[in-house]
Amino acid sequence: MAEMQYLIGANTARGYEHFLGEIAPERGQVCVVRGPAGTGRHRLIAQVAETWEAAGRQVTRYLDPEDAGRLAAAVSGDGCILDGAAPHQVEAPSGAMLIDLGAALEGKAMDACRPEAADLHQRIRGLRLRAGRCLRAADAAWEDAAALYADAADAGSAYNLRLALSRWIAGAPGREQRVFAQAVTAAGVVDCLDGLNRENRRVLRLPWGCDPHRLLSPLTAALRAAGTGFLAARQPLNGGRLAHLCTATHALITETAEEGWDLKFDQPLLQREQQALRFDRAAWELGIHQAMEAMAQARQARDSLERLTADALNRDRREEMAARVLRYFR
Repeated sequence: MAEMQYLIGANTARGYEHFLGEIAPERGQVCVVRGPAGTGRHRLIAQVAETWEAAGRQVTRYLDPEDAGRLAAAVSGDGCILDGAAPHQVEAPSGAMLIDLGAALEGKAMDACRPEAADLHQRIRGLRLRAGRCLRAADAAWEDAAALYADAADAGSAYNLRLALSRWIAGAPGREQRVFAQAVTAAGVVDCLDGLNRENRRVLRLPWGCDPHRLLSPLTAALRAAGTGFLAARQPLNGGRLAHLCTATHALITETAEEGWDLKFDQPLLQREQQALRFDRAAWELGIHQAMEAMAQARQARDSLERLTADALNRDRREEMAARVLRYFR
């Protein structure tokens, strides 16, 4: 059974963006998990996913972009379990099960570590703000390059490519789903493209800085109008921009290429702007690198915070709460 996993959010130039609230409303059984860092929210979601898989069910995993090794949500059939704690802050739909693992914490133990926890929270907040500033600088450099490529793109070539893609892409009735294709994390830029594989796959080769959203957006409008279900994978620094587009049967994947592009450009114009494009790419790479460094420091502080909380956790009470969730999904 093919494994399906996606990035449900990303640390973008506009702050933390996610589409977690979009996966629950149509499900019959929904569980929203809350609780402070260190209470095992992600572990509980993974436990439910593993239980579903052991029963032979298809499971779709949604990775936490703060740490792509952890789950923010899991879906199987009519069941859905998701992390509703900050920064996701997802409201529980009507009729959903709400479980707050913070109820398993010992009050006296938490009081003893509260000053240290407050300092760690403040440090994490400051580091995330720093990472956001770096990502905004990276995105500004990318947008400058995108504007240059938009000016240099051959209008006839762009029209013919959009027409060819609209004739090629097909699918089946369904709903629109939004995820991220990549995320900038403490461990680097994480790709999550395996879930985008389809029987019919086409790779769209573009230069770095050329915005694929201009080509893909008209296709999503046509698919939406036809009632065709599709997966819109967004760019890592801006959840409003498309990077890849998939239906049930077709996958249109964009990739950065140094040559052999699928669009024609005004080469004399690009030659004149070559130095500016090199500067933009260097500024983008620096912004991404500095953001990753800030995120890595924030992750270290978060790990310390989780250890504090874990020491105050009543494990028997926490396991009782986990057992209630597992019974709910039987």
